[in-house]
Amino acid sequence: MVALLFISVLVVAIASAETQAAYSIGQSWAPFIAFTCIAWLIAYGTAAWLYFGNPYLFSMAYIVALAVFHLGVLVPYALGMIDVQDWTAGPGRWFKLAGWYTALAFGLFGIGFAATCLRNCRRRSTSGQYDDDAVADWNIARLRNLAVGLAIAAILGLFIATLKLGNLLAYTRFDLFFRASDPRFLSLFFYMGPTAALALVVTARTPKQRLASYSFGACILIIVLLSGNRSWAFFPLLAGAVLWAKLGRRIPLTVSAGIIAGVLLVIPVIAMLRSMGTYEHLSLRDLEASQEQSSITGALREMGASLGTLAVTLQYIPREEPYRFGRQYLLYLRQAIPNIGLSASKEYSRDTIYQRIRSNPRYVLELDPADWASWKLIPDSFLAGAGTGYSAIAEAYFSFGYVGVAVWFIGLGWFLARMDLTDMRTHYRWLIFATFFFWSLPVTARNTFGVFTKPAALILSVMAIWVLVRRFTPLRRPPAPRRAQTSIR
Repeated sequence: MVALLFISVLVVAIASAETQAAYSIGQSWAPFIAFTCIAWLIAYGTAAWLYFGNPYLFSMAYIVALAVFHLGVLVPYALGMIDVQDWTAGPGRWFKLAGWYTALAFGLFGIGFAATCLRNCRRRSTSGQYDDDAVADWNIARLRNLAVGLAIAAILGLFIATLKLGNLLAYTRFDLFFRASDPRFLSLFFYMGPTAALALVVTARTPKQRLASYSFGACILIIVLLSGNRSWAFFPLLAGAVLWAKLGRRIPLTVSAGIIAGVLLVIPVIAMLRSMGTYEHLSLRDLEASQEQSSITGALREMGASLGTLAVTLQYIPREEPYRFGRQYLLYLRQAIPNIGLSASKEYSRDTIYQRIRSNPRYVLELDPADWASWKLIPDSFLAGAGTGYSAIAEAYFSFGYVGVAVWFIGLGWFLARMDLTDMRTHYRWLIFATFFFWSLPVTARNTFGVFTKPAALILSVMAIWVLVRRFTPLRRPPAPRRAQTSIR
């Protein structure tokens, strides 16, 4: 951790100097940035693995997401594997700046992470091993009970969505999520389903529980992949692998590598399939064509587009538009309030936003960062509902500039180090967060923080309802073990 702290400080110093320097664009600007980022990633991965004894860490999951979505284009470009138009011309300056801000974010994260680990003092439990095991079993039983409530909500959401929308396979992905008259129950399914599947799989202990949980998880994975929402498949898998190891189970590294390679292959195939039309009209020939046109390089290039949203943010702010000073976080809180009306709200629809921009051009300053980036990058497709995603680095800069990036990533390094240092089995609140809420956090690496707050608010609402109604069902709250009550935390 001392070595990681030193390297992180060095990376921050280099990146800070480069972000403040006036420089020109040439043919060889990308290799130095790529080398700096890769060197830090190797230092972090080695230090974290040696310190914790395995690579299954919450911090590792977030860093993997941040690296893939910001370096997926930059590193292949630096290695000469691909060519990107205009990166050696004037516009390339902003991508170069975005690359150094990516290195800066890595270094800042490393400072917060390493400093927290260095200050950690591992305390021995004052309770006996029996009590710790009893508390762990009780916590897992309580967690599974809550997961059952989320699973019921997911099934109800899919059932009602099918009643309201009809055959879901008759829709394209775009029509299903952006043009459907009322997609709220579909959203309920996609927020609850992967979360419930993750929780049920990691808490399954008996053969019957494993059969039911693994079957439910497989069904959710297939449905989510067919929908084209790859994030709702990939990130729960990523978080589930970490939590599986944190709860005392083993995952061979060969299995993990195989799953990662399989996911990277599936992502472009699913993307190609969803662009070909509805599933009910797809044929085996279409599947073969999508496989032929897909590659891991293509997947990385697609996922690495977050660097572009970071570049456009650096280009416009603060030269042409002011910092937002956290204004978008109030918007996320408003959007997180569940819509329980008789009809879906149109307040944040693209039609409404477009009309507001036309009537008052300064309304652009009120936009969600992802909508703002889409308006800047693809204005012709914006009205139709197309989006560009966003970037965690860009969002911190969007509000407070360099200071925002520094505070956010040092704080995030501290927080995820605390998670990795905590025994999830005996700390129920941390276990709840890690199981139900964490998987949305890496998604923010390629989007706004709203993709964390909105599902979190809905999950909390469903959990509250389940706690109220479960007393009238056979699935009541598991009783606490008597001998472990003094060590419950």
